[in-house]
Amino acid sequence: MESIDVIIPFHRVDELLFQSIDAVEKSVGINTHIVLSNDSEFENEKLPSSLKKFTVYKSGNLSGFPNAVNSVRHPLQCNYTSIVASDDLIHPHKFRKQVLSLQEGFNISICKFQKISMSGKPIKSINRFPSYKNYHPSWLLFGPYGGDGTWAAHTDWWLEFVHMPIGPFHDWELALKLLPQARVAAVDEALIFYRMHPQQTSRSFNLKSIDSLGSFFDKWTMVNEIYGLPKIEKNNVLAISQPWYVPNNSDLNELQIHGWLNQWYVRCETEEFDLVSSIFRKWLYLRFKKDLKVRTPIPNSRFIIETLRLVYDAPTAIKSIGSSRTIGDI
Repeated sequence: MESIDVIIPFHRVDELLFQSIDAVEKSVGINTHIVLSNDSEFENEKLPSSLKKFTVYKSGNLSGFPNAVNSVRHPLQCNYTSIVASDDLIHPHKFRKQVLSLQEGFNISICKFQKISMSGKPIKSINRFPSYKNYHPSWLLFGPYGGDGTWAAHTDWWLEFVHMPIGPFHDWELALKLLPQARVAAVDEALIFYRMHPQQTSRSFNLKSIDSLGSFFDKWTMVNEIYGLPKIEKNNVLAISQPWYVPNNSDLNELQIHGWLNQWYVRCETEEFDLVSSIFRKWLYLRFKKDLKVRTPIPNSRFIIETLRLVYDAPTAIKSIGSSRTIGDI
């Protein structure tokens, strides 16, 4: 049976962490070697005994998720590696399905994720992503394909390429850097469940200045060039790639954004991308809600239909867990 290293970085020692570990341990059809990256205020010797049975590496003291992941490299010992955030849950077949896809010659396997409430109910979200049957790395220009927590990869490849950038856009930077040049296997299922809760550090994130874009802007521009899209000014980048982070005090060049969008639409038509399922819909919806005066290159009637599909066509249940189990059982 194949084995996989599962990195779980944590900065809190709470019930969410124990439930996440328990979900990993319930993985089916694969051996999991859990590597805990301790970024909490506690030294390893002060951790609960239930955690000491795992490989535990002290990565820092609230030093951040990227550092916690980067610090855990030498304990990796299996042929495959993945990450699970300490407040997420996974489907019991996640690793088995991703390893099977990796064995077909791919560098990295990604999957969809589903946001859920603390009671385990799916949350309707505009963070919908393309159908992975039609996955194309250029969709990264509209933001993340999922989250770095969905990744599974060959450990040798992981050690060579997966080094988390430090900063507020680390997951998008990593995806922009690696996915356009990697062989990506995409599992068209939600195999990880992102729990929304009040203690999430990302809830307090506030982009106060476009200067915080840093190397994210450089990588985003480079990917634009790879796919033949025009350059765009720095203060317009987030309006396209991460519209919910656009600072209120930045002036947007609507003409430039409109031109970029039209070029994207031409690419989609030329390469026969599925615009219905593409992340293009998410962007259009956000632009619509934010009342940015950018003309859409499709009829208004089709725009309304597709935005309704985007908002309301969320999974009605996390059926992949199985009828005999619920999120609370994991």
